[in-house]
Amino acid sequence: MQGMEDQLCCDMYGDLPCGVFILKDATLRGEAAYIFTSDGNPIVEQNADFLRKKCFLKPRLTEEHLILRSTQQLNDIVSLTSRCDTGFFHWMMDSLPKVIVAEGCGFTGCYLIPSPSTAPWAKESLAILGISPDRIILRTESDIRAQRLFIPTYFSGYNAHHNAAFMKIYRDAIRQALQLDQRHARERILIARKPAAKVRRIINQEEVAQTAAAFGFQPLYFEDLSLREQLQRALSAEAMIGAHGSGLCHSLFMDQGSTLIELFPYGRKQSCDVYEILATIPPHRYHAMESGEDREGDILVSTGTLSDILAGAFR
Repeated sequence: MQGMEDQLCCDMYGDLPCGVFILKDATLRGEAAYIFTSDGNPIVEQNADFLRKKCFLKPRLTEEHLILRSTQQLNDIVSLTSRCDTGFFHWMMDSLPKVIVAEGCGFTGCYLIPSPSTAPWAKESLAILGISPDRIILRTESDIRAQRLFIPTYFSGYNAHHNAAFMKIYRDAIRQALQLDQRHARERILIARKPAAKVRRIINQEEVAQTAAAFGFQPLYFEDLSLREQLQRALSAEAMIGAHGSGLCHSLFMDQGSTLIELFPYGRKQSCDVYEILATIPPHRYHAMESGEDREGDILVSTGTLSDILAGAFR
């Protein structure tokens, strides 16, 4: 494939195989910033084991990716944009870990991130990791022509049990970048949802809050806090209760041995075990509860069952 240049292997993580592959003269097109090599071949980098096999996968292209737009010329970049970068989970568990790999390999270029209107947490998360503003470039509608495109090894929270060594490194990097807020030390958090929430609302949230309060839990609306504040509260917590969703990403950063209780809609408990898998990394004590009734994606919590779980966890 034309445009192949080199790879930077990262030895700071011991025997963990990770690094950065470099493509020269690459073009990123479309909202998802699909990569085209200098010879016009489209690739998907995040699913390819390029460090060992030097292989890339072809994406499914639409007409959007073939439209020629004005082009922005850049030098050395890591692209943190993808089809899923506007979701908080995918940003925290797919995109942001690439920064840890790139920095560990000595990357000194710039990071291409989604616009604040679609991913308001992106710029702040890079600042938390010590990336200066002059190294952050916001994605625009223009195509990107990169003199050198640096592609870090792809690790994902979805496969945390297969990437446990790296996920521990990622967890430690976030924790070390933040200061423990002693005002909330050993806090027990109930992630509350406002009435305006569109999915996975806790129908009997007031009763759940009363039940959890008997065990020292306080409701917390993460959306009222900056990302830094959200992560600091998670660092200080010893327990977290929340509906299945991206807010539970924060559980990864709690102290080892903390408690996580995940609340699922009816019939969804078996459909996604990502937070149960993440709980094996620190590790935490994990419990799952499913809505006792089908409430069209919302959650009706059995406060009796919740009380029993909390009594067992905190007696």
